[in-house]
Amino acid sequence: MASTKLTRTMTGTPYAKKWTYSTWIKRSGVAEDYIFYAVDGGGTNKTHVTFSAAGNFRIYNTISSSTSNDLKTNRLFRDPSAWYHIVVIWDTANGTPADRIQIWVNGVRETSFATETLNDENGTINTAVEHQISGYATSSYIDGVMAHTHFCDNQTYDASYFGETDATSGIWIAKSGPSVTYGDNGFFLKYQDTAAFGDDSSGETNDFTVTGTMTQTKDTPDNNFCTINPLDDYYQESTYSNGNTKVVTESGSAVYAFNTATMGVDTGKWYWEVKYTNSTAGGAFMYGVAAEMATSASTELGQTANQIGLL
Repeated sequence: MASTKLTRTMTGTPYAKKWTYSTWIKRSGVAEDYIFYAVDGGGTNKTHVTFSAAGNFRIYNTISSSTSNDLKTNRLFRDPSAWYHIVVIWDTANGTPADRIQIWVNGVRETSFATETLNDENGTINTAVEHQISGYATSSYIDGVMAHTHFCDNQTYDASYFGETDATSGIWIAKSGPSVTYGDNGFFLKYQDTAAFGDDSSGETNDFTVTGTMTQTKDTPDNNFCTINPLDDYYQESTYSNGNTKVVTESGSAVYAFNTATMGVDTGKWYWEVKYTNSTAGGAFMYGVAAEMATSASTELGQTANQIGLL
C-alpha cells in the first residue's frame, strides 16, 4: 500500500472518548507504518495508531500540541512472514486507569509497555476532521497488506469479537461477520472490491476515498502466503513491493546473491509459482531451493551443497 491511503471526514461530537479499532496487517518492511490517523485542520490535535520504525506498536494523541495519552509496547513486531491482528480499545472515561487504552495482538492483550501515559479527562478522534488509513498526512504510508478493518464508534469490544482460534490449526483467524455495533461513524473495510477498496460493509455506508493505487492479493490472515523475505537482503540489494511478492534484484554485474522466501520446509509436498518479467542485457534468472542464505554477493543459487538452482 505504499504511497496509497484511504480518507474520510467523520461527523458528530468532537473528541469521542470511546471507540474500538480492529485490523489485520502483514508488514512488508520495518519502516514507520501508520494504520490509523486523525488530525484537525490546525494540526494541534492528533490521534496516531502506528508501528514505530523500531517495530513497537504505539497509540497516542495530542491535545493543543501536548501529548495527552501515549501507550507504546516493549514488544517489537518485525516479522514480514506473519499476519498481526491488532485491536485498540480506547475508553478514557473508564474508572480503571489500566483499562483506558488496551492493545490486543492476535487475541492476547499487551501488558508490557515502554511508554504508558493514560488520562481520563481527554478524549481522542476529533470526529469532525479527516481520518486516514495507511498514511500520516502525506508520508509514512503502510508498507504491507491489510485486511478486515473495523471501527466501532462509541463502543468497546475485545479481540474475541473480531477473531478466534481455529479448532484444527490452533491459529488465530478472522471472524468474517463479527456481532458488533458500529455506530454513526463506524465502518468495516473488507478491501474486496478492486474498483472501490474504500467501500464500507458495516451497513453504515461510511465509505472511504482511495488516493493512489491499491492492489488486491490472495495473501490473507486465513491463507498466509509465502513471500520474498526482505530481511535477507544484506548481499542482494534488492527492491521489494506488492506485499513482498515482487522483487527487483540489483542490476550490476557484481551481485549474484539469491533472494530467499519467508517459509522454510523440510518434509511433505510443496508448490510455488514464480514469474520472470525482465532482465538487463546478459542477465539470467534462476529459481530453486536452498538450505541456507547467501553468504556473499557472489553466491549463486545451486553453487554449494544442499541447493538446487534451475536456469
